[in-house]
Order: sequence, then structure tokens, then C-alpha cells
Amino acid sequence: MLRYFLPVIFLFAFFSCECSHDVNLGIPEPDLSKVEPQVAQKIVRLMKQVEQHPQSDTTWGKLAMNLDIHDFKLAAIPCYKKAAQLNSSEFRWPYFCAIALYESGKIPQAIKWFYKCIKIDSAYTPLLIQLGNALFQAGNSQEAEYYFKKALNLNGNAKAHACTGLARIKLNQGLLEESKKYLKAAIRENFKFREAHGLLAEVYRRSGQPDSARIELILAQKFTKITPLRDPYYEEMIAEGVSSLWYRKRGLGYMGLGKIDRALHEFQQALKYKPDAEGYVYLGKLYLRQNNYKEAIEQFRKALRFNANYQEAYLALAGTYETMGDLQQANNLLKTILQINPYYERAYIKLAKIYLKHKQISQAIGIMNTALNYLPDSAELLILFARTLIAYPQNKMDTKQILQMAYKACSLTHFSDPGILDTYAEILASQGKFQEAKNIEQKAYQLALSLGDSTLTEKIRNHLFKLRKN
Repeated sequence: MLRYFLPVIFLFAFFSCECSHDVNLGIPEPDLSKVEPQVAQKIVRLMKQVEQHPQSDTTWGKLAMNLDIHDFKLAAIPCYKKAAQLNSSEFRWPYFCAIALYESGKIPQAIKWFYKCIKIDSAYTPLLIQLGNALFQAGNSQEAEYYFKKALNLNGNAKAHACTGLARIKLNQGLLEESKKYLKAAIRENFKFREAHGLLAEVYRRSGQPDSARIELILAQKFTKITPLRDPYYEEMIAEGVSSLWYRKRGLGYMGLGKIDRALHEFQQALKYKPDAEGYVYLGKLYLRQNNYKEAIEQFRKALRFNANYQEAYLALAGTYETMGDLQQANNLLKTILQINPYYERAYIKLAKIYLKHKQISQAIGIMNTALNYLPDSAELLILFARTLIAYPQNKMDTKQILQMAYKACSLTHFSDPGILDTYAEILASQGKFQEAKNIEQKAYQLALSLGDSTLTEKIRNHLFKLRKN
């Protein structure tokens, strides 16, 4: 009888070996039940490729990259290590491994792997910045300074990051002037470098210069996005992402670079896998930049079908109809927003500006009066209302009240918004208060100059010139 069972036994043993094959190879088994289907399919396919080519560093590395970019970092790390073991001259595997370790909070291990990268390519500036940051976080400021300075001397694309790293070390050592020197160098290299402005605000605060600190904080808040380190190797990793999140992130990146066709493709893919109101609004705005109003309106309406109360979609639709000259439709949409949310500042401002543009002054004043009942501390509404009342004096509010309104707008922004100060100076000048207006305008000019707003700076310079003539 045994001979009849032997084929079955051998067959069972064969399949058992096949099933445990990936375990023997060390292939991780992440829980793919909660990821989007296209992500799971890609990871499973890459696992099979590793099983078929277990001695290929590329197959292990590709699997690791896709686990990493889709938030399976702990599963990715052993795969990177295996890839690095199979090909010790390939830079990417120890580099990505080090970053994954760093982002997982394993700083000492990350530093060890960054050093492996240094042996392969010691002139790659993003590596030097990453290693400098890890060393600083580990409390090794002296060695961190060495790598930041090396990155700075290589004259690569990471100067602002290197200067900010050095500034952070000097600030930590209490050397405020040296820290300030490096931060100003970072800002000269990249004026929109948010981290440098935020750190410089702290330097000024500790130096007892609150006005300068306030300006830097305003700049840090203005440049809301963290400035990414330009890293061609890591961009390969980002390109591997196939989740709706990564399609959207790449879409936003291309949108910022003005690459509209590529941005459109990424957002279309994101919406294919995970449709949502915000995504349709982004897509609509991209079509607007191509002057494709019909398609833009369709996307905004899709957003509203997805979320009937999505205010951003109404606002975008209103702006589109205004551009097309359909003011009635634009006004109706803005009023719809205000029925949904009577505290939506941008809708009031947009509606008031449409009325002002078309000389419907009483309607503009009416909507701003209503707005201020809901939003009495909106600096933008206050200054717009004050400017309107001065420009069109057929109203019952006296000049003193108008000046108080403009002054309140300046106070709410801590006298740090050059546009609001410029308007306040204009109102003062219209009442013959030229010296006071000139003083305010000079402050506005210095602020606009500090903020790097060339258009506003030129506008204020012209106003100053007229005031000096008076």
C-alpha cells in the first residue's frame, strides 16, 4: 500500500518546500490587506521576481524600494541589506537603507550605513547633509560640522541645507552671530528656504531683536512647505510609488514646477484609484492653467458631486465663471458658499472685489458690512472696507471711524504686513496726514524689501516718492 501513497507524499513535500521558499530566502511577508490593490499587486510581483532571481541585487533592491515608499520600512530594511550584500559597489542600497533606518528612529544604525555610503561616493552632497543631520541628532556636533562644511565646499545643490545645518550647530553652542551668518547665507542661496527663516527668527529672539524675529516668522509662515533636499537617487524611489498618495504628491510637485501635462497625468491616476473632492479641484485648476474652462468646470462639478458642501470647489467655480465674464453665476456660487458657511472670509472678499470691479459700490459695502458682523477681526476685510470707504465717500461713516478701522487691521497683523501698511498710509495721506503716512510707508517699504516681494516693493516706492513730493 505504501507505494500508492509515495507519489502523494512526494507531491506534498514538494509544495511544502515551494511555500516556504520565500521564508528561506528571507523575503518579508508584509500585511498587504490594507493597501490599495495596485500597490499590493506590484509588491507581490516583485516578491516573485526575488524568488526567481535570488542572487540579483536589483530584484532585492527594487522590492525594498517599493516596500519602503509604501510605508513598510521595517520590512524594507533587511531587503536593502541583502541587496547591499550582493553588490557592495552599488550606492543606492546602503543609502536607502540608512535613510529608512534614520526615519525609523534607529539613528546609530543609520549612521553606520551612511558611513558605508561614504566609502562608495564621498562627494554626493545629499549624503553629506543626511549624515550631518544624523550625527547632529546623535549629539556629535563636531563630526556633523565636518560633513556640513564638506557639502558646502563641494558647491553642489545643497548649499542652503548645509548652511542651515551649520547654523543649527552654532545656535546649539550659543554662537548667535555665527549662526546668523550661516542662516543669511542659506537665505541668499534660496530665499524661500522656510527652515532658515524659522531658525533665524529664533536667533533674533535670543538676541533681543523682536521686530526682526517677527519678520522672519512671517516669512517662515508664508513659505509653508518644507524645502526638500534635491536628491536624484531618492527621486528614483519616489518614482516607484503607485499609491494614490504618491500620484498626488508627484502631481503637486509637477504643478509647482509648471509641468502641467505631467501634473495632469499624475492627478488623473490618483483619482482613478482614490477619487475625492480635493483631487478634482486640483485637476480643475490644472485645466484652468491650460485655459480649458469647460473641462475645469466639469472637474469642479465632479468635486461637488463628491462633496456637495466643498467650499473650495464653489470658490474655484466662481472664479472660473468670473474669468469667463458670467458675473451672475459667479455671484450666485459665492452666495451659496456663504449659506453653507457664513464665516468663510475668502468668499466675502471675492464677492466684494467683484462688486468693486464692476462699480457696484453699494453692494460691495453691503457685503463687507455683513462680513464684518461675522468676522470683526479679519484684517483683510477691514483694510479693504476702509480703502473702499475712502475711495467712495458717499457713506455715513466719518473719517475718524475709517482710520480706526485701518489702524485695527494694522494692529491685528502686528504692523508687519506691508500691503496693509501701504493701504493705511494711503488712507492717512488722503486725509492730509503726510508725515504720518510717510513714516508708515517707509516701514512698509522695508518689510516688502525683507519679504522679497519685488512688485509690492516697487508699488510702495512709487507711493513714497509721491509722499515726499507732498
